[in-house]
Amino acid sequence: MKKRSIAQQAGIIRRRLKKQGITSITDYKGNEVPLEYVPNIDLIEHQSVTDLHAEAAELLERLQAFKGKVQSQGDSIYEQRMQEAGLNPKSQKGFTRTTFDKLLSIKFTRPPKYTRDDVELAISQEYKRKWLEDEANNVPPYYLELITNLIESRDGNVDQAQLSELNKLREKIPNKNFKKMVDHFNQCLKPYYAKRYEQFIARDTQGKEQSVILSYSDVEPILPSED
Repeated sequence: MKKRSIAQQAGIIRRRLKKQGITSITDYKGNEVPLEYVPNIDLIEHQSVTDLHAEAAELLERLQAFKGKVQSQGDSIYEQRMQEAGLNPKSQKGFTRTTFDKLLSIKFTRPPKYTRDDVELAISQEYKRKWLEDEANNVPPYYLELITNLIESRDGNVDQAQLSELNKLREKIPNKNFKKMVDHFNQCLKPYYAKRYEQFIARDTQGKEQSVILSYSDVEPILPSED
């Protein structure tokens, strides 16, 4: 099929708009410009962007409804599982729902964010200073980097693996100031769970996992056919 010229494409758009009762469009200065006076390529671009925005808004609405459905059903099944086991459903950081054959699963997670108690944080930092005075030059660089990343950072983001490592070090290092530093740092952290995430995973018969990508920026495009 022969590709339409710019003039033909613009003509189709003008006829379609007029059937909808639209005889002009607004320019960037707020002026109403009759369709006949809008340059062909500008009209094509205007309509393309307008249509794609409409599709994006529709897709967002569908995705929001789907997310609500996923979370609602996930929570319901989790609560029923707990009831069946004779347990009280509690606020959870995460759980996983699977098909009977374990080939399909949905992971529900809610990673914690933290606010920080400035008083407890200052106390922890003071015990850090005393610990460094005690140990002088005997502190391994890795330990110092780990502790500095956690205790001196104020952005509210806490790496869970680093926090776990710090608490493991508390049991290994006998220095009292070190232990107090860790204790007060733990007390300064006030976790809250602000955002939920769901990950859709498909596993083949060999056990290989593949995620279903729902993030727009990560999806590979399927280009339309030119036929």
